[in-house]
Amino acid sequence: MFTGLRLIMRNILRSLSEKNKLLILSLVVGISSGLAAVLLETLVRAIHHGLTSWFDGALDNYLYLVYPGIGMLLSLLILKFIVKDNIGHGVTKVLVAISKNESRIKPHNMWSSILTSSLTIGFGGSVGAEAPIVYTGAAIGSNFARYMGMSYRNITILLGCGAAGAVAGIFKAPLAGVLFTLEILLFNISMTSMMPLLLSTVSATMVSYIFLGDNLPFECTLMPFDIKNVPFYVLLGFFCGACSLYFLRTTLKLEDRLGKMKNPYTKWAFCAAGLGLLIFLFPPLYGEGYDALSPLLNGQEISYDGESMLAFMLHKPWMVPVFFALILILKVFSMTFTNAGGGVGGTFGPTLFVGAIAGFLFAWLHQQGRYQDYWQMIRKKALRLLLPFAVFGTLMMATTGVPSSRGCSIGGRFRIYGISLRFSGASPSGESRNAISPDRADAPAGGGEYSSCCSLQTALPIISLLC
Repeated sequence: MFTGLRLIMRNILRSLSEKNKLLILSLVVGISSGLAAVLLETLVRAIHHGLTSWFDGALDNYLYLVYPGIGMLLSLLILKFIVKDNIGHGVTKVLVAISKNESRIKPHNMWSSILTSSLTIGFGGSVGAEAPIVYTGAAIGSNFARYMGMSYRNITILLGCGAAGAVAGIFKAPLAGVLFTLEILLFNISMTSMMPLLLSTVSATMVSYIFLGDNLPFECTLMPFDIKNVPFYVLLGFFCGACSLYFLRTTLKLEDRLGKMKNPYTKWAFCAAGLGLLIFLFPPLYGEGYDALSPLLNGQEISYDGESMLAFMLHKPWMVPVFFALILILKVFSMTFTNAGGGVGGTFGPTLFVGAIAGFLFAWLHQQGRYQDYWQMIRKKALRLLLPFAVFGTLMMATTGVPSSRGCSIGGRFRIYGISLRFSGASPSGESRNAISPDRADAPAGGGEYSSCCSLQTALPIISLLC
C-alpha cells in the first residue's frame, strides 16, 4: 500500500518543476513536523498528569524517587532492543548527517525520539523536549525527500524545513524556526531557499495552534521600564555569563565521569538513584520544570508543603533564595543524570530553567532589604518579571552563541501583558501579536501595572541583551 502511494506521489511530482516540487514537499514536511511537535507535547503532558495528578499525601511523593528511573529504563530498553541506535544529542546528530551522511537520517528517527523523550520527560527526566523534536523534524524532512527522489541539495533543504517546522511547532513561533535553521543547520543557504523554510514553519505553527490552542507556558505582566535599572541589566549579563560557564563546564565534567561507567545498567541505577533523590528533595526539577516558573513570573507565593522535606525553607524569607540557588546548582546534575542514565532529551529546556532561576536570584539580590516581607517584594517589583525573561535570552546566547533564534523562541513561549513579544506576526485569528494591548479582556486584575506609553521601552533591555 505504502509503495503504491509512494509511486503515485512520485509520478505526480515528476510532472512538476523542481521549484514547485520543493515548495509542495516543504508544506507537507511542515505539517508533519507540526503534528510531531503536537504529539510529543501531548504525550509528555498525558504521562505527567497520569503519574502525578492523583497525589494526595506525603507518602505519594516518595514515588518521585522511582518515577524518573522507570522512564529512563524504558527509554534505555527501547533504544537497546528495538531502535538499536544512539539518538541522544539530537542537534549534533543532525549536523553530522548534513556534513558526513549526505543529509540522510535513518527512518526510525521519525518516531524513536518522540517515544523515548516523552517517556523520559513524562516520568520526570530533567531535560528538555526541544532537541528530540528537532531531530524528529529533520528526519521527517530527510526521509520525505529521499522517498521522492530529490537531489542532495533539496534533501538538505527539506531536512532544514523539518527542523525549522519542529522548532516553530514546539514554540509556536515561525521566525524562531527559520532563524534556528539559518544559524545552526543551513548557515550557507541561499535566499532563494527561504520560501520553503517559511512555508514549513508557518504550516507547523498553524498545526500547533489548531491542536494545542493559543495557551503559552508563561503569562505575565510587565511594569514600565525604568532607565535607572540599566546598570543592573549589565550586571545581569555578567551574572548570566557566570551561570552559563558553570552550566557548560559542569555538564562536560559530569558526562566524562559518568562515561567511564561501561555497564549501561550500572550507570542507569546510579543515575536513577541520584535523579530520584534530587527530584524528591526539589520537586521543581521534575520534568522540564516550567510549571515552577509561572508563579515566580506572576508574583505568586510558592509552597511545597507535603511535597518536599525542604518545604520549610520557603517559610523563611532569607531561606527562599537559598532554596532556589540549590535548584540552580543541581539542575545541571539532574539533566546530566537523565541523559547519561539512558534518557533522551536536550539541554535547551534546562538552560531556560536555569536562566529563569538565575534571574529570580538576581532580582532578589537587587531588592534585598527594601521589604520586610519577601513575597511582597516579589509581588510589587517589575524585576520579578523582566529579569527572568531577559536572562533566558542572555543565557541562551552565552551557552550556544545563537541569540536570534533563542530570543524568538523564548518570545514564542511568553504572553506578556502590556506588550506581546511573540516574534511571529499574526495569530490564526488575525490578531496582531506585536501590538500594545493593555486592555485585553483576559488580562489579570490590577490595571495599575499597565502602561501603554512605556511598553515598547520595556522591551529595549530584553532586546539589548539578545543582540
